[in-house]
Amino acid sequence: MDRSLRIADVPLLFYTAARTRDGVWLQFSQNSPRLFRAFLRAVDLEHVLEEPRFRTAPSVPDPDDARALRAMLLARVGERSWDEWQARFAADSNVSAEPFAWPGEALEHPQLVHTGDSAEAHAPDVGAIRWLGPLVTCPAAPARVAGPRLPPVVTGWQVPASPPGVPSVATPTGVAPVATPTGPSGVADGGAALLQGVTVLEFATWIATPMATELLAELGARVIKVEPLEADPMRAYGPTGWKFVQGKDSLVVDLKEPEGREIVQRLAERADVLAHNYRPGVPERLGIDYPTLRARNRRLIYLYAASYGSTGPMSGRPAFHVTAGAVCGGALAQAGGTGAPAPDVELSDQQLARWSLFLTRCNEANPDFNAALAAAAAVTMALYARERTGEGQAMETRMMLSNAYTLSEYFIDYPGRSPRVFSDSEMLGLHALYRLYPAGDGWVFVAAGEDRDFARLCHAVGRPDLATDGRFADADHRVSSQDELARELEAIFKGRSAKDWEDALTAAGVACVQAHDGPHAAYLFDAPWSERLGFTEMSAPNGSGPYRRYGRSIHSGHAMGALGAADAAGAQSRSILAELGYSEAGIEDLVARGVIAEPARP
Repeated sequence: MDRSLRIADVPLLFYTAARTRDGVWLQFSQNSPRLFRAFLRAVDLEHVLEEPRFRTAPSVPDPDDARALRAMLLARVGERSWDEWQARFAADSNVSAEPFAWPGEALEHPQLVHTGDSAEAHAPDVGAIRWLGPLVTCPAAPARVAGPRLPPVVTGWQVPASPPGVPSVATPTGVAPVATPTGPSGVADGGAALLQGVTVLEFATWIATPMATELLAELGARVIKVEPLEADPMRAYGPTGWKFVQGKDSLVVDLKEPEGREIVQRLAERADVLAHNYRPGVPERLGIDYPTLRARNRRLIYLYAASYGSTGPMSGRPAFHVTAGAVCGGALAQAGGTGAPAPDVELSDQQLARWSLFLTRCNEANPDFNAALAAAAAVTMALYARERTGEGQAMETRMMLSNAYTLSEYFIDYPGRSPRVFSDSEMLGLHALYRLYPAGDGWVFVAAGEDRDFARLCHAVGRPDLATDGRFADADHRVSSQDELARELEAIFKGRSAKDWEDALTAAGVACVQAHDGPHAAYLFDAPWSERLGFTEMSAPNGSGPYRRYGRSIHSGHAMGALGAADAAGAQSRSILAELGYSEAGIEDLVARGVIAEPARP
């Protein structure tokens, strides 16, 4: 993707950030025409879809038109208070809106309180605390939230850390893996892949859950991606969307048809894992709810990778990565400083647009991938547990909780808790010895918060006098004089190139790295060590491959074979039905009637 498109003022209308009349910034999450129409209807702007230039919203190709529609949305949201909008949005479960919050504030969010993701416990040395509940909900083996022994109040420049005791995660029950006849997407067996013989059914679109099953595919699981007739919407993004479909078999089937439901239920009889991200009620309508499938396969591990959860006041509402970024505080943490303007600060239309764009950029981080890691970890724990019990069970992860865990040092409240620490408004860092500095050429990041590290830094930069300077003699003095210290270091670092500083300081035992100012993918794919260390590798020649792709997240001494490439939607529809025992004539009939689909034959 052209990097200029990421920094230009091209609004992502489906992820609009807007301020209410009383100054509350809201994150909307309307990532489909149907959801966006509901949003427009809720704010009395549905009529704009009658204009030719907005007819395809939220996808508006012309940037000027997109900015014009954003201006309408910002003006309309600014006409009412957050309380007024909340009451209005409550009438339509397809409208998603959340206020931007700081990390930790979601401990009071009604949905997290309802699900137990915000839990109360008792710490012997402190008393009542509120922190995060277990990462995965396992009704068959519920976890226990234990109170930790908390550290003393943090002083100096130590970054507040998570308490030493982490809430215990339930060990779920499950079933032993059953061998399957083929590897993922036709890739030959690696012989000893970590999840060889495990079959995963994926009923999910977009990013978080498909990425979770992709992580399982990287470890050798056979993942069958069950797609609707219109296919996963990420496929429309070309190679950008490959990472969520690669290494998987694809079955395109209409689950609204009885024959379609029978196909996937027969697949579930043979599967080890089923993962989905549908909103509550949808699995029942499609015939893939847990009670239905458990009756056919008691060993099935059934994961609902939810956004908000299966119950609670927000359970029926849509949510995407920006929702988690707003609720859990990742966006404001990325914004730095004091976050968005205070409610009493007047903003012009142009300033509103700039802040909307800025908060959108701050919220384009990694909530989907945080949720994917949690979901994949839950599945692997369940696979381990079923080796001991022989029984499957239902589990649930939630995107909100997964992202709270990535910011867990902030998600704890107790009497005497240290103030939460965030970056400065320029996003340089947390303090003078944990931040970015401009070098003579480029930038460096330095981390030298401890006394020993600071002394090494002073000697390495040729200023040993700073280590004995009374202003900086210990952590408390460095805190009170950090602006002066930052000015001293700024002058020093400008004297040499970033590469020189990285070499010199790392040789002296000081954590220092040259900052890369381009796209992460370009840096990683161009790095000379990338392929040697497994960060990138060539895919297998199936489907769209071979091509260079990200490597496995986990490496093993076992031979695991080449990673699969992306294939077309429905590329394995015919072969999967043949495995289930359908005749060629029966398959042709299902294709002809639109129950299943496959790519057009050449």
